[in-house]
Amino acid sequence: MKSGQKKLKIGLIVGKFAPLHKGHQFLIEKALKKMDKVIILVYRAPKNIKISLKKRVGWLQTLYPTIKVIAGRSAPTERGKNPSIAQKNLTYVKRVIREPITHVFSSEKYGELLSRALGAENVMVDEKRERFPVSGTAVRLKPEDYKKFLVPIVYKDLKK
Repeated sequence: MKSGQKKLKIGLIVGKFAPLHKGHQFLIEKALKKMDKVIILVYRAPKNIKISLKKRVGWLQTLYPTIKVIAGRSAPTERGKNPSIAQKNLTYVKRVIREPITHVFSSEKYGELLSRALGAENVMVDEKRERFPVSGTAVRLKPEDYKKFLVPIVYKDLKK
């Protein structure tokens, strides 16, 4: 970086977006307001949702065309708090993300671990889900009850 040049603030968001809901969008929009660049890494979710990785990436690209969206085709699918699972995920993110991340945005505890591993600032957004009381699990279980938390393109694909 040349003298006098400002360091770019690059934010990272990692998730399954299974499905994308207003809570995710709130997180993304917070990152867009604070960062010069936002990168989203979308994990595979074969155990969670039948909607393809390609379709979920497409939602994000349609709604947020200025964001770099990466399809995590070879991402680990194991989930849980086990240290070896966490290490697999950290190793994967470090391999796939080639830019110097300055901030990690999340609503969950993994954000702290990921930000520390990347040498980035951890930014927690609506951790208690007070602003948007919704989760991907809840939406998958009862899509009709959570329709108000879904944009039309997502709801349409979820109902198929």
